[in-house]
Amino acid sequence: MKLTRRHLIVASLPLAGCTLRPLAPVRTQALAPPTEVPRIRPPSLGQSWTYQKFNGYNSQRLATERDEVVALTPHPVVRRRSDADPALQEEHHAAWGEVVADPCWGRVMHYEQPLPLWLAANTLGQRHLIRTHYRFAESDFRYWIDVQTVATGWETVHLTHGSYRTLRMEKYIRLQHEDPWRLATQRKDVLWLAPDIGRWVVREISGEFIIPGDLGSDGREDHFRWELTAWS
Repeated sequence: MKLTRRHLIVASLPLAGCTLRPLAPVRTQALAPPTEVPRIRPPSLGQSWTYQKFNGYNSQRLATERDEVVALTPHPVVRRRSDADPALQEEHHAAWGEVVADPCWGRVMHYEQPLPLWLAANTLGQRHLIRTHYRFAESDFRYWIDVQTVATGWETVHLTHGSYRTLRMEKYIRLQHEDPWRLATQRKDVLWLAPDIGRWVVREISGEFIIPGDLGSDGREDHFRWELTAWS
């Protein structure tokens, strides 16, 4: 995600008198852990999930996106389509839920070691740390990345199109950004995995960084949320 004037403006807006209307928090209700841990639905050709994509800063609906499993061998591949951007890149897994080509952050990040999109459903409270490197397809330059993932609890998520039993996953990311003028880049990725549908029903990403030489000012990356509307 590129640094733009919009990011700096959003980061510096005062709370008083601000006309932006951030997205309301996801409607959830805490659940007791199930006595029998549910199996996560495995991928199969043609499975699909349709999402509404929103801007977290101002609640604007940005697009309708459809993710579809289009390959299982030699590894699972999810094709992404959008009514706002016909050029969305594919998502590649080493094994289902372990991504090696990740398009979520704008440009596709290719990881040297697979990173979990979600953890197994029996890992509640366990922290999973991976330190590896990533690169972009057009370059051999490697950047370091640290990712800590934890399943924090079972929750019912209430959406316009239905309610779902989910396991909340929180991912905290530190990375070396390709732009050398962006320091201390940190990202947060929260998703609510519904084992019955084999993918998340809500996913929310955001990030921040420091701009050196500019009085130590802070910058913000895009803040997006995807909410499920249909699946098959």
